[in-house]
Amino acid sequence: MRMSFLDAPFTVRLLNSSDLAAIRSLRDLVLSTLSDPDLYVREIDEPALLDRNVHTPEKGQTVGVLSGDTLIAYGMLSYPDAAEPHNIGRLISLPAVKLSTCAVMESAMVHLDYRCSGWQKLLLRIRARLAVERGKQIYTAIASPINWISRHNLLAAGYVIAGCVEMECNLRRHIFLHGLYPSFPHLGSSETSIEVDSLDFERQQTLIENGFVATRDISNDRLLYEKFVSS
Repeated sequence: MRMSFLDAPFTVRLLNSSDLAAIRSLRDLVLSTLSDPDLYVREIDEPALLDRNVHTPEKGQTVGVLSGDTLIAYGMLSYPDAAEPHNIGRLISLPAVKLSTCAVMESAMVHLDYRCSGWQKLLLRIRARLAVERGKQIYTAIASPINWISRHNLLAAGYVIAGCVEMECNLRRHIFLHGLYPSFPHLGSSETSIEVDSLDFERQQTLIENGFVATRDISNDRLLYEKFVSS
């Protein structure tokens, strides 16, 4: 009889150097099957990513989900210094005092056979707890504007889009932030809430420059931008 994916027990734990081969294998599998290569572009310095999040616990950690002995999902979390290039807060010019409190939700992937089961949301919650234990107050993440699944999960977890940046190789990316903006009006008026196409970077950049951030999906290709209200 064919086994169901639920037949093997699931385990959630921190990964370490002994799991490196499994992490690489899962990354290679997921990246080779993307419907669009822009959904996730492999890091230019992948060894550095793995080193800080797998080999160096004081710099980063990786949470893994295993089905039996098979790694089926992981989420990486780094604790960069203010001046380190992978501190995403630098891309939206956060002040140094804020940059030092940033944690970065880095690479996260789920095996194709185990998607749509809430693993990404679980990994976000667990990594947030780990960040709190390290005294981090701001969580950051980055995603392609066509990666609406990651965007939806991040917005649903309380993140906002606080930046639209162009990176190396003309890659356009949304910058997500959690922990800096405490209050939004949710009034739906034309002055405080504006719907924008998720690919319209120029319009989004203008809104962000004028104090707006994206707080939720209207659909897979529409975002709601709202004016930040000081508490």
